[in-house]
Amino acid sequence: MPLTIAVLSDLHLSEAPNPQCPTRRGEFAEMLLLRAVHRLDRFLKPDAVALLGDVVDQGEHPQAERLLRQVRAAMDKLACPYVALPGNHDGSPERFARIFSEAADWFDVEGFRLVPFIDPEEPGFNASRRQEDLDRLNAARQGFGGPLVCLQHVPVLPAGRTPCPYNYTNAAEILSAMAQAGVALSISGHYHPGEGPLEHDGVTLLAAPALCEHPFRYSWVQVEDDGCVVVETHTLELPEELDR
Repeated sequence: MPLTIAVLSDLHLSEAPNPQCPTRRGEFAEMLLLRAVHRLDRFLKPDAVALLGDVVDQGEHPQAERLLRQVRAAMDKLACPYVALPGNHDGSPERFARIFSEAADWFDVEGFRLVPFIDPEEPGFNASRRQEDLDRLNAARQGFGGPLVCLQHVPVLPAGRTPCPYNYTNAAEILSAMAQAGVALSISGHYHPGEGPLEHDGVTLLAAPALCEHPFRYSWVQVEDDGCVVVETHTLELPEELDR
């Protein structure tokens, strides 16, 4: 049986528009999220949902914790399991873990193993992966013959193959580790236009688009038992015939 994952990323929930980023409509993020949750539960029925960071726009704002809890309440309406990871806008990872619960080392869904990563930030809105987390990927493979799916906020991409300005300082090492572990799919957020899917050394790499920017997109991903990946982009924008 294939695994279906809905990927929501970069809500940038806020109480007012961000004048520095006018295309970022975080003031609508809770409404968009609830619309996505309703669509997923009623019509699409994924096996799992991944919320991949930048849940709020200003993690150090006095109201940030309340906004994070609003997102938790919306996500809890899902009928399927979900995993939520913090991004660079979400403030303290420890506070995020208190609100959403700490991500497991990995978890299994329908014969697939999902491996989440919360990685240290680096200058330029990049990230790095610690050795213990590279080792955790190998541990996730031990004794498990099914497909592995990696989840993180910052895209893991081969240098020079995309216009994305963000990456990991040790991306080559991560890509090598994923290939050696037989990872089928790596899913990220952070890069608002989205990127991929593209294939590198047998691993499909995907950066989901931002939910907060028009036309308010998310990714629908299907992974077959043999690791073959099909990605669709869905939009929450109203059809033209209704937007009057």
